[in-house]
Amino acid sequence: MTGIGFVVVLATALALAFAGRGRAAWIVPAAGLLLLWSLSGPQFWPFFAGVTLLFVVSIALFTWPAVRSSLVTAAISPLLARMLPKLGD
Repeated sequence: MTGIGFVVVLATALALAFAGRGRAAWIVPAAGLLLLWSLSGPQFWPFFAGVTLLFVVSIALFTWPAVRSSLVTAAISPLLARMLPKLGD
Protein backbone atom coordinates (compact mmCIF):
# COMPACT_ATOMS: atom_id res chain seq x y z
CA MET A 1 0.00 0.00 0.00
CA THR A 2 2.79 2.42 0.85
CA GLY A 3 4.60 1.66 -2.40
CA ILE A 4 1.48 2.49 -4.41
CA GLY A 5 1.13 5.73 -2.45
CA PHE A 6 4.69 6.74 -3.28
CA VAL A 7 4.12 6.00 -6.96
CA VAL A 8 0.92 8.08 -6.94
CA VAL A 9 2.71 10.97 -5.18
CA LEU A 10 5.59 10.84 -7.67
CA ALA A 11 3.21 10.70 -10.65
CA THR A 12 1.26 13.65 -9.26
CA ALA A 13 4.44 15.69 -8.79
CA LEU A 14 5.63 14.94 -12.31
CA ALA A 15 2.23 15.67 -13.86
CA LEU A 16 1.90 19.00 -12.07
CA ALA A 17 5.46 19.99 -12.94
CA PHE A 18 4.92 19.06 -16.58
CA ALA A 19 1.70 21.09 -16.60
CA GLY A 20 3.61 24.14 -15.39
CA ARG A 21 2.10 24.23 -11.91
CA GLY A 22 5.28 24.84 -9.93
CA ARG A 23 3.76 25.60 -6.56
CA ALA A 24 1.29 22.76 -6.73
CA ALA A 25 4.06 20.42 -7.89
CA TRP A 26 5.67 20.57 -4.44
CA ILE A 27 2.68 21.33 -2.21
CA VAL A 28 0.34 18.54 -3.33
CA PRO A 29 2.92 15.71 -3.27
CA ALA A 30 4.31 16.85 0.09
CA ALA A 31 0.80 16.92 1.51
CA GLY A 32 0.28 13.45 0.06
CA LEU A 33 3.43 12.20 1.77
CA LEU A 34 2.27 13.69 5.06
CA LEU A 35 -1.09 11.99 4.58
CA LEU A 36 0.60 8.65 3.91
CA TRP A 37 2.74 9.14 6.98
CA SER A 38 -0.26 9.96 9.16
CA LEU A 39 -2.20 6.95 7.87
CA SER A 40 0.70 4.63 8.64
CA GLY A 41 0.70 5.80 12.25
CA PRO A 42 3.81 7.80 13.12
CA GLN A 43 5.86 6.40 15.99
CA PHE A 44 6.60 9.81 17.51
CA TRP A 45 3.69 12.24 17.13
CA PRO A 46 5.53 15.39 18.25
CA PHE A 47 8.05 14.89 15.43
CA PHE A 48 5.19 14.41 12.95
CA ALA A 49 3.51 17.57 14.25
CA GLY A 50 6.77 19.51 13.90
CA VAL A 51 7.27 18.36 10.31
CA THR A 52 3.66 19.24 9.50
CA LEU A 53 4.08 22.68 11.09
CA LEU A 54 7.27 23.24 9.11
CA PHE A 55 5.40 22.30 5.93
CA VAL A 56 2.55 24.72 6.67
CA VAL A 57 4.98 27.54 7.48
CA SER A 58 6.91 26.93 4.25
CA ILE A 59 3.65 27.07 2.29
CA ALA A 60 2.80 30.39 3.94
CA LEU A 61 6.30 31.73 3.34
CA PHE A 62 6.61 30.81 -0.32
CA THR A 63 3.05 31.14 -1.67
CA TRP A 64 1.74 34.41 -0.23
CA PRO A 65 3.28 37.22 -2.32
CA ALA A 66 3.26 39.81 0.48
CA VAL A 67 5.04 37.52 2.92
CA ARG A 68 7.46 36.23 0.29
CA SER A 69 8.45 39.70 -0.90
CA SER A 70 8.99 41.08 2.59
CA LEU A 71 10.90 38.12 4.05
CA VAL A 72 12.50 36.09 1.29
CA THR A 73 13.03 38.48 -1.62
CA ALA A 74 14.29 41.32 0.56
CA ALA A 75 16.97 39.06 2.02
CA ILE A 76 18.04 37.35 -1.20
CA SER A 77 18.04 40.29 -3.64
CA PRO A 78 21.19 42.03 -2.29
CA LEU A 79 23.09 38.72 -2.41
CA LEU A 80 22.04 38.09 -6.01
CA ALA A 81 22.88 41.66 -7.03
CA ARG A 82 26.53 41.12 -6.06
CA MET A 83 26.76 37.91 -8.12
CA LEU A 84 25.06 39.12 -11.29
CA PRO A 85 26.85 41.37 -13.80
CA LYS A 86 25.77 44.98 -14.19
CA LEU A 87 23.72 45.57 -17.30
CA GLY A 88 24.85 48.27 -19.68
CA ASP A 89 28.54 48.20 -18.79
